[in-house]
Parts: sequence; C-alpha cells; structure tokens
Amino acid sequence: MAKTEDLKNLKIAQKMDMGKVEESMNETKKKLTSVQKEIAVVQKQVNVYEVKVEQKRSDRHGILKTCKMDDVTLPFVNGNMDDIDQEGGSFQLDGDSETPTEQSSSLSSRQIYDREAQIQIDFGSLPDRMRDLDGDDVKIEVERMKKEISDMQVHLHRVQAPNMRAVERLDGVQNRFHETNEEFENARKRAKKAKMAFEKIKKDRNDRFMNCFEHVSTRIDDIYKALAKNQSAQAFLGPENPEEPYLDGINYNCVAPGKRFQPMSNLSGGEKTVAALALLFAIHSFQQIGRASCRERV
Repeated sequence: MAKTEDLKNLKIAQKMDMGKVEESMNETKKKLTSVQKEIAVVQKQVNVYEVKVEQKRSDRHGILKTCKMDDVTLPFVNGNMDDIDQEGGSFQLDGDSETPTEQSSSLSSRQIYDREAQIQIDFGSLPDRMRDLDGDDVKIEVERMKKEISDMQVHLHRVQAPNMRAVERLDGVQNRFHETNEEFENARKRAKKAKMAFEKIKKDRNDRFMNCFEHVSTRIDDIYKALAKNQSAQAFLGPENPEEPYLDGINYNCVAPGKRFQPMSNLSGGEKTVAALALLFAIHSFQQIGRASCRERV
C-alpha cells in the first residue's frame, strides 16, 4: 500500500511538472507569435523602402541618360559624362526562378546604378531660389523655362537682320521678366501655403485611417484563431498602396487550420464565412456598427 501511495504521489507531482512545462511552452509560443508579427511588419517596411530607393535610382539614371543623349553638358563635382551608361537592363521574375539572361540583366542594372552613384552634380551655379524648389514647383519652373526657350527660338527664326531697337526691346523684355518673376514668386508662395494645408489634411486622413487599420489588422488574427478554435489559423491584412492606403484596396488573406496559404477565392464557403465574421468582429471592436452587409466578390 505504501508503495502504491508513493507512486500516486509521484504521478501527481509529474502531472504538476508537466502542467508547468505546458504553461511555459504556451507562453513561449505567444512570444514567438508576437516576434513573428513584428518581423513581418518590419519586412514589409523594408520592401517598401527598397522599392522606393530602386525607383529613385532608375529615375536618376533616366535623367542622366537623357542629358547624355541630348548632349547636355552637366557640371560635375565628381565624375564626367563618360560615366553615364546609356544601356540599362530590366528583368521580370517568372514564378520563383530567374533565367541566366534575367540575372545578367539585373546585375548590369545594379552595376550601372552603383557607378552612377559616384557621380556628383555641381549645383553651385543654380540661383538660391531654385535650390529651394521641390515637387510641383520644379515642374512649374521647368515648364516656364521651356516656354521661354521656345519663344526665344521662334523669335530667333524671325530675326533676319539686326534690329537697332533691340536694346529697347530687351529693356522691355527684362522689365516684363522681372514683373513675371515677381508674380511667379507670389504664386509660388501661395502654392506652398496651399500645399502645406493639403499635406496637413492628407496626414490627418492617413492617421485616422491607419488608426483603424492597425487596430483591425492586430485584432483580426486573434479573432480568427478564436473562431477557428485553432492557434495555427492565421488572418492578416495588407494595403495595396502602402503610401496612401485609403486610395486603393486592402488585401485580406487567411490560412485555414491544417491548410497551406491560398487565395481567398480558393477557400470553402464555410472558411469564407469564418473569415468574413473575423473581419466583421475586428471592425466592430474598433467602432460599433449598427448594420453590416457582406457580399462575395467574383
């Protein structure tokens, strides 16, 4: 009897130890899930920034190539026109593989961009007011200069003989230029104020949207797991337009318990219903709604 009692006590003690171990494992799983979510968010941000950097490098290459093709001499602090390569490669991925030609083309583009990154343009000859231009102001100034050049070229073709009154006309043109320049400066200031007001409203709109989106995207995974009664289930949201997410759609994907990732359209009717309920409850947790209508998009 004593030995049986000892075995019972030992069994109870081992069950308690197993309970503690399971509790520790569950806590570790929760921490691992949290870390995985943070890694996914950071990875998305890194991908967005990498795309932006690559686009800027491509834009800079295009501008330099245009200058070289049009024989526009640029002032350099470092480098020269010979460092600008007119050949550039681009590639597209087909599935999860790249052909040797595509790899070579991609490598060529990176080499061109890396070499052109060493080129430094000397902006010292630009007037101070032009150094402060940005965004739409640059486009306005470029269009104004193009128009002036076009007008001068038309006038040059019309001139057949020296005009003795050219000096007087030049004075008049200079006066009109100063007047136009003053009007431009005033218009630029007004445009800058309007742009600042627009950016403020845009930021407020983005903050309100992201406040709701971040709450829903955080809660939807927990709600989907609770509805599916399985911790392996996953639900996540992603904006199609990270820059201005409210302008485009929101990608909603779910991984049903025991299944691999697949498009929402491939889920069964019941799985789609659970996913829709998870989304509805996640939105409801942010702000209560009186009525909701769900419709499957074909």
